[in-house]
Amino acid sequence: MIFSDDGYTVLVDGVKVELLRKEFLLLKFLYMNNGRAFSREELLDAIWPHEFPTDRTVDDHIYRLRKKLSSFQDIGTIRTIKGLGYRLELKEPVEETPTPVPEEIEKQANELFDTYYKYGQGKALRELLTNKVLGLALNEKQETVLLWLSSDFRSLLDRLSDSGNAFVPLLLYGFVEPNTEKVIDIHNKVLDQVRIDEKERMDISCFSLSLWYMKFGRPETSLQLVQQEIDGIRDIHHGFFPFLNVMKSAILFYQNKLDEAKRSIENTEILLRQLPYLRETSALRLLQGLLLIRDGDEKAGREKIEEGRGLIRQSGHTYYLLFIYQLLKLLLPNSGASKETIQFYDQAGERYIEETELEQLKPKIESQLFSLI
Repeated sequence: MIFSDDGYTVLVDGVKVELLRKEFLLLKFLYMNNGRAFSREELLDAIWPHEFPTDRTVDDHIYRLRKKLSSFQDIGTIRTIKGLGYRLELKEPVEETPTPVPEEIEKQANELFDTYYKYGQGKALRELLTNKVLGLALNEKQETVLLWLSSDFRSLLDRLSDSGNAFVPLLLYGFVEPNTEKVIDIHNKVLDQVRIDEKERMDISCFSLSLWYMKFGRPETSLQLVQQEIDGIRDIHHGFFPFLNVMKSAILFYQNKLDEAKRSIENTEILLRQLPYLRETSALRLLQGLLLIRDGDEKAGREKIEEGRGLIRQSGHTYYLLFIYQLLKLLLPNSGASKETIQFYDQAGERYIEETELEQLKPKIESQLFSLI
């Protein structure tokens, strides 16, 4: 099962099943705890923590889930445990002898994967990777991307627990550790001590570390990191070039260098017309919305920010909301936004963290990360 917060859908055996929000959260909770039985009270506490529903609420949701998943009983079922409650039982898949995929098809599929990923086409990526007709054997990177797309951080960490991968837990670490100075220190240790490839190094330096330096009140260091990478790129088609320009615009806005920020945002928009990267375009819409708010048009500004959030849903890269909500937290106060607007997006970010169970994963994130440095 592959869960997607985009529309609360779950992919089962290559088929997309649409669920209501609480059905989605309940099934995901049972899936994360496959084989473990839960009482109704435990399920109420897990899925309805601040509400006061009845035991019947759980039964009704289980009934609806069973109905929607009735076609997939060969994959798993929700069992009633007499005297206790419910348990999801997933059946081990029967290993089939794979039909060899012609080398040319596999090569083309991998090239298509890289193109979809580069342009932020997450939904197309998911369709490609889960297409049983193609019968592609996924490599570690592709399996990891599928879990990123669904914001399934628990499964992602489990998948990489023995791989020596510092990149994933490091990117998540800043969102669960409130001590930003400590976060920065760990980032620098990973860059100094852990073997990582060039793409991961750039992601850590430009996406993650520059974000935390901004939060720490050192935007000049953030800008230095980003500008250094921009200066080293000779081709606008470099995969990081659009994002670097988005990040530069965000830092300039944070520094209240509004004329420079506006020019940077305008130049980035021209760039993204040539290179329609969905993730970066969503962040650009956010920055354009912040400029509108700063200029006194909060209604238009929020509409532009919502356009950006809509592009995230369209792209299928739900994990990118980590970056989007952190940017909003840093930049909205500088925009002169109302308390209501700031609170609205703070709460949206908190809901995302809650739904992805990221806070609960802090011990696992720290364990995997600290064991490598």
